[in-house]
Amino acid sequence: MLQELAIFQSLSEQSVQELSERLTRRVFNQGDTIVSKGSVHNALFIVIEGVVNLSCPLPDDNVIEISRIGAGGTFGEIAVLSGEAWKITATAKTDCVLYELTKEDIDPLLKVYPDMMAYFRKRASYQAKNVVVKSTASQFLHKIQKVFGFGRRSV
Repeated sequence: MLQELAIFQSLSEQSVQELSERLTRRVFNQGDTIVSKGSVHNALFIVIEGVVNLSCPLPDDNVIEISRIGAGGTFGEIAVLSGEAWKITATAKTDCVLYELTKEDIDPLLKVYPDMMAYFRKRASYQAKNVVVKSTASQFLHKIQKVFGFGRRSV
């Protein structure tokens, strides 16, 4: 199964087998928080079943959806590469089955397989830009609404 995912295609059969043995199966119900913004959870998640919503809580208590990840998709590349706290929150949009691989599981392979490292960097860069663009746009829209009174009910 892992070999079918783009992120693992460059790995040898032995490396895929070793990773497969380290997978932790995680089950989440619709609405469950998988990872919260600000938490330090250095892991890659692979969606096996269901849909995961990635969102970014904003300072004004609004939340902006960054993306939805379905079966075969991954998230957590930034956390694995940087080791930093999560900038987003991952929530089960539907009942989900995920596989989790920790940074400790993945790090040795990133050093040996440059294609895998390149994929991680590309995904992490895309996700980081997506968070910045969408959260900036949302904050800007909120300011416009506040200034011009959009969204207010007439009395």
